[in-house]
Amino acid sequence: MQLLIVLTLFKNFEFTFLAQWWSKSDCILYINPDDRKKIANENIIVIMNHKYDIDWLAAWVACQRMGMLKGSKIVAKQPLKFVPILGWCWICTETIFVRRAWESDRETLANDLRRIFANYPENHYFNLMLSCEGTRFTEKKRLASMKIAQEKGLPELKHHILPRTKGFTLLLQGAENRVEALYDITLGFKKTGAEPTLLSIIKGRSCQAELFIRRIPISEIPTDTEGSSNWVHELYREKDKIYDYFAQHGTFAGNGLPRVEISRNYYDLLIELGWVVIIGMPSIIYFFQFLWTSSILAKFIFVIIISIGKKFFLNLIDKQSKRLTVNQHD
Repeated sequence: MQLLIVLTLFKNFEFTFLAQWWSKSDCILYINPDDRKKIANENIIVIMNHKYDIDWLAAWVACQRMGMLKGSKIVAKQPLKFVPILGWCWICTETIFVRRAWESDRETLANDLRRIFANYPENHYFNLMLSCEGTRFTEKKRLASMKIAQEKGLPELKHHILPRTKGFTLLLQGAENRVEALYDITLGFKKTGAEPTLLSIIKGRSCQAELFIRRIPISEIPTDTEGSSNWVHELYREKDKIYDYFAQHGTFAGNGLPRVEISRNYYDLLIELGWVVIIGMPSIIYFFQFLWTSSILAKFIFVIIISIGKKFFLNLIDKQSKRLTVNQHD
């Protein structure tokens, strides 16, 4: 298990390196200082809004800076496990994949939670992140969900989709006294940065994220089905007000929590430099040998191949990003 944690951490560092060092993207936290001290030293459930293509990456960057990335896990839709590279990383991090069919998901959630709790080392901490909305936000989805909210007498939301509560209740009931707190995260990307997509990160364009983080002791959350459901709906009503403040002001500053800047550390950069030494340097030597010894025709063919390869790679990233979004919308 510990070997898997280390290998997964190295792979996740590839993504945080791209975000922090390649694109110079940044994230600012708004969190109570006491909660900041606790967050990396307890097992937690994280509920985060789902408005952007790379909200998961912003959360990873925050986790990496706070030393929590090795314990990061998510609840995600089943098709996402087949997304090249990213999906494979999620498999290795013991992601819980659900089909959004309650009868099968109930068993999956219960079994996977039991496995995580049984196998996870006592001296390590995990954070299990989920979005109760179940899909990435679009205005069309919001309007459809608000029709259901009106029928059920639930509060109207401006910036979120009506949350699904059954899965959260099951997670809460299955915590088995191993989870100390829930952290509610409301994420916003500032308009002064690039469009928050994976393609922007690959192209080196800086995205600027802000995270508004509140700690809620798990003992304060009802575990019965009705009580838990009502609690989640009330949480999302509060989240909607928090995000509405961000939408109006372009920042969470002034909304009740102090700004906390967590500087980049060098772990993901050092890992990436290690790969450069192990793989990159021999490749560079071979490249110059090729340029020195090859014919003009070979050099011309090489340039064509590189140009086509670059275009293909960027198109692939764009398609995967769209595929990720489509899967989230279904």
